[in-house]
Amino acid sequence: MKCLRRTARPGAVLVTACVVALLWQACGGGGNGGSGGSDNGGGTGNTPGTQTTGTQTTRTQAAGTRTPTRPPGSPTRPPGSPPLTQPGQTGTPTPAPTEAPTLSPDAIFVFPGESIADAARSAPDGGIVVVAPGSYSAVVLDPGDLQGSVTLLADITGEFSESPPAAVTIVARSTDQAAFEGFGQSGLTIDGFILRGGTDAGILFGDSSDIVVRNCSVSNSGGDGVHFERSDNVLVFNSLISGNKGGGVTAFGTTNLQAINNTIYNNADDGVLLSVDENQSPSISAFLRNNILNKNKPTGIVVDAGPPSSLDGFDSDFNLNTDGYDGTDAAADDIAADPLFIFPTGGDFHLAAASRAIDRGTDEIDGDLVSALKARTTQTDGSLDTLPLDLGYHYPPPILTPTHAPRATATNTPRGTATRSGGATATHTVPVTRTTSTPTPTPPAGKPTRTPKPTKTAKP
Repeated sequence: MKCLRRTARPGAVLVTACVVALLWQACGGGGNGGSGGSDNGGGTGNTPGTQTTGTQTTRTQAAGTRTPTRPPGSPTRPPGSPPLTQPGQTGTPTPAPTEAPTLSPDAIFVFPGESIADAARSAPDGGIVVVAPGSYSAVVLDPGDLQGSVTLLADITGEFSESPPAAVTIVARSTDQAAFEGFGQSGLTIDGFILRGGTDAGILFGDSSDIVVRNCSVSNSGGDGVHFERSDNVLVFNSLISGNKGGGVTAFGTTNLQAINNTIYNNADDGVLLSVDENQSPSISAFLRNNILNKNKPTGIVVDAGPPSSLDGFDSDFNLNTDGYDGTDAAADDIAADPLFIFPTGGDFHLAAASRAIDRGTDEIDGDLVSALKARTTQTDGSLDTLPLDLGYHYPPPILTPTHAPRATATNTPRGTATRSGGATATHTVPVTRTTSTPTPTPPAGKPTRTPKPTKTAKP
């Protein structure tokens, strides 16, 4: 038996689930999470199966939550989260369109010291909440909190919030059940955040639908990295899920889970687990593509064969999985090879030039997801991905910060200097424009230098 308990809070759903697990898993399974992830964070938590006491959150509207007008000429940003659909039991799904929306003048901005949850509650249906670089407390959303679909966008470049580029981090305290917790939510997108800590999970959703987790890093939780219960149409895309004390991505009684281009590394339980909920409802119609699963314990991909069976509609292929399978077998295009991360224990999950994860993926996924991956990189030199796609997590390209050249100035020639007829000689400063990029982490001393990824030519 594998038992999961959720502590009740005002307005939240109380979940006490003891579900049938696979093989020898005991109640409260898990273990020590490994290193990994680019920074430490979060509170330390209890292992799964230990009941924790949640903290009551006073729900007051954030004072000073700002809604400035977007500067004229600002470019649009990605994320977008209409409902997901997946035709039938098999085949290629159709995830939420991810074309870049126009950031409306009434977009809500959140800055360090303010509440992401309160800003989300005040957002209109279809609204975007832009979160400026900095560190934030855990987010808890209960049924009825939101007015409709909402996108939470981490402004890591700082271009919208007029801030220096930096990470946007959500850090759970030791008493928080998750860094991000949502029950009874629909149409919510979480884009670009680093999430650390949580006693039960890094990201936890229950009784929810049309949820998108993309471009996130989730680590150091006391339970699973990303955990879904009794939810429908959920997408985990291009995320790094590492060093959690439970599994990587887990689903109980969840329909149409899509896990695409994630790196799931060194979690203390299964990399991906599909099983039944407390009502014995299986997790059906899961779709897995282009993921890297490495150093998860004990198994990479686990599907509860039941009865009832989570194999119904299960569709998985083009994954690099070194951790094996339970309840299913390797697909035709799966591989089991060292992904050759540059420096995973130091948080660098770029791929070495010799990695078999390069050019191994399929582009038979939603076209908007393909475009999003082609705007990112798996390489230390920042070169953007091209077809065929690389497997696993793709980093944003290096942020180029222009340095404005000084204005030309005229200086009188000092006395004693030869001049043309007329006296003073004007000298001008030559404008020089410089760009700087975000440095790439350096491998530990003694490791060989990796050759940059060669330029790829698109398939005809």
